[in-house]
Amino acid sequence: MNGNPEPVTLAEGVDYEVEYSDNQGTGSGTVRITGIGNYTGEVTKSFNILMNISFAEAEPIGLQEYTGQAITPELKLTMDGAPLTLNVDYTLEYSDNVEAGVATITATGIGAYRGTKVVTFEIGRDISEVVEVVGLGENHLYTGKAVEPKVGKVTLGAGGMVLTKDVDYTLSYANNVN
Repeated sequence: MNGNPEPVTLAEGVDYEVEYSDNQGTGSGTVRITGIGNYTGEVTKSFNILMNISFAEAEPIGLQEYTGQAITPELKLTMDGAPLTLNVDYTLEYSDNVEAGVATITATGIGAYRGTKVVTFEIGRDISEVVEVVGLGENHLYTGKAVEPKVGKVTLGAGGMVLTKDVDYTLSYANNVN
């Protein structure tokens, strides 16, 4: 033997008791381990209790307008009604935030906060500026009834992404009787 005692695994309730204090909420907590049975003495250790940012409340982010550039709206977070501070309590990472659709913000806790909070927002694009309708045709014969020409396909720009009726756009007719 080299003078160091062999490690022994102790059992809680048989060899020692545990008592916690100041372990509610954030801040510094304490654990006291007291020997019982064949063991005596006590050890006291401190530990930090950090907030989990996933419990933070996020202020809703409204529809953002498509610009062709990365959209990075401000994210306001509160914990128990108190505002959190960007780059003190959390950092932000944006994803899928250029094209129209659902974008994501991931807030990562720093300082007294740990964990992540994921928030989504929508990017909308004005369809009238970028849509191309194929197969509609300009001239249709008068029938005495409402004329509703069949639409071939609707795309974003020439040869762009094909849009789906009732998902990406709705179709309605006006002034198509006389």
